[in-house]
Amino acid sequence: MIKIQKINVLLVFLLLIGFKSNAQESIDWITFPELEVAMKEEPKPVMIDFYTVWCGWCRKMDNNVFKDPKVISYINTHYYAVKFNAEQKQTVTFKGRDYKFVNSGRRGYNEIAAEIMDGQMRYPTLAFLNENFNILQLLRGYQTTEELFPILNFLGENVYKSKDWNEFIKTWEGD
Repeated sequence: MIKIQKINVLLVFLLLIGFKSNAQESIDWITFPELEVAMKEEPKPVMIDFYTVWCGWCRKMDNNVFKDPKVISYINTHYYAVKFNAEQKQTVTFKGRDYKFVNSGRRGYNEIAAEIMDGQMRYPTLAFLNENFNILQLLRGYQTTEELFPILNFLGENVYKSKDWNEFIKTWEGD
């Protein structure tokens, strides 16, 4: 009888581990070329995380906000997410154009970051684009989960098409 109980306990434990491993543990980051392919198959809003390797606030967003299970699940469901080092030296091809690295000061930048960020190279910057790659919103600087989540909802579910931000946030109850 004790052996059967131990086996049952072991089975329950293994099932729980299996369920936990099915949870999304990270954002499904893709590249700009992958974004173009995915968008043709299933259009969705886009979130681009522009970061640099030296940016402490960028690391803090990675370690705190982008590891939050609620944020991970929401972004993976409602967005295509691109993580892009704004100082990347490799050329990026997007929408039929090659974006190159530009030497500037001590570091430099990639042209695609400068174009989307409207030349204001502050990190982190989150860029939200619609299905036609038009910029909906640029969020500059560190965002907490509590600050980011209503924005994700507002843009990711196209609420902005029927309500303005102030109207939306008055009724926001969070999830």
